[in-house]
Amino acid sequence: MKKEPLEELEKIWNKIAKSDVSIPPDYNLEYIKRIVDIFSVGEYYYLIFNLATSTIEYVQDNVTNVLGCLPEEFTTEYVIANIHPEDITFFMNVENTAMKFFSQFAPEKLMKYKIRYDYRLKHTNGKYVRILQQIYTIQTSPKGGVMRVLDIHIDISHLKSLGRPILSFIGLDDEPSYIDVEIQSIFKPTKGILTKREKEILRNLIDGHNSKSLSEKLFLSIETINTHRRNILKKTKTKNTTEIITKAIREGWF
Repeated sequence: MKKEPLEELEKIWNKIAKSDVSIPPDYNLEYIKRIVDIFSVGEYYYLIFNLATSTIEYVQDNVTNVLGCLPEEFTTEYVIANIHPEDITFFMNVENTAMKFFSQFAPEKLMKYKIRYDYRLKHTNGKYVRILQQIYTIQTSPKGGVMRVLDIHIDISHLKSLGRPILSFIGLDDEPSYIDVEIQSIFKPTKGILTKREKEILRNLIDGHNSKSLSEKLFLSIETINTHRRNILKKTKTKNTTEIITKAIREGWF
């Protein structure tokens, strides 16, 4: 991805909200708590997310039981940093697809749909938990966008350990539902922007090779190897070999 995930996501969320400026909340949190506790099952937690400011304004204490972290640690930055490397691009494309889906509706219809999709979040013990995320609009913005949403995160690891994530828009109040929606892939994994040769060189750098040994192994001049290395750093927006190797390992490119 050409830019950091959070930077791209903030742009998408602002478009969904049709604003980058927040307004005071007009929902009853205690009422929401009672309703969620009545209708949700299994291990779950819920949160209130402000799309205009890209901030989690409230998260239920049960996040500790599901993910191991404390509520005060569970920020937007924390969530993005702990999404499984194989799911982050999916997550971004889902949010972009949701933006396009909601852009077709008048404000009064925004609360008649919930978004449902699943992805993996890292527990503090290092293992990944598959989360089914259900999103409900609870407040619209003055310009007719989605200002705040209720997110319910349910641990479905015992139900789904493998398989691709699925996105659905569920209609409420007799609105039609759209199940297993095709997701527009406008975001690509960073490794997808590298050429075949650049991937080969990066893989060998991870294995401990330097420019001289790569030159001998691949039958290329050291100057050519160094040009490829500079291009890799430029495309991935990393500063040095250590940073790109760390990024590739952390995000599971190979």
